[in-house]
Amino acid sequence: MGKFSLQPGEKFLAAAKAQLAEGFPQTAGDLYLTSQRLVLEPNQLASLGFGKRWEVSLSRIRRAEQVGRFRGGTLVGAAGKKLVVHLDDASTHTFSFYLGSDLDSFLHVLEEQIQEPR
Repeated sequence: MGKFSLQPGEKFLAAAKAQLAEGFPQTAGDLYLTSQRLVLEPNQLASLGFGKRWEVSLSRIRRAEQVGRFRGGTLVGAAGKKLVVHLDDASTHTFSFYLGSDLDSFLHVLEEQIQEPR
């Protein structure tokens, strides 16, 4: 898991290779889902040395959805399947999943977590 570590009482649920499809250069790396957070841990080589860690508490996520190829995000990640996360402040964050990453399973586990009462 590299630099990523669990917080006390937190459980690891899923991981995928993804990039945050916002800005340039985009942050690419490992997207981790835990029982408490969604975290993108950057791979600096894949992020051209400009990767920034992204993290949000699951309690802030209002909904998540999958969008198809060539929808959402920027040109660099356009071909991949995407996960769009809608937060409580009306902001959205789009993650483009690498080929071979199982977005369907990741989204299913995320939806289960955000539907559970906290």
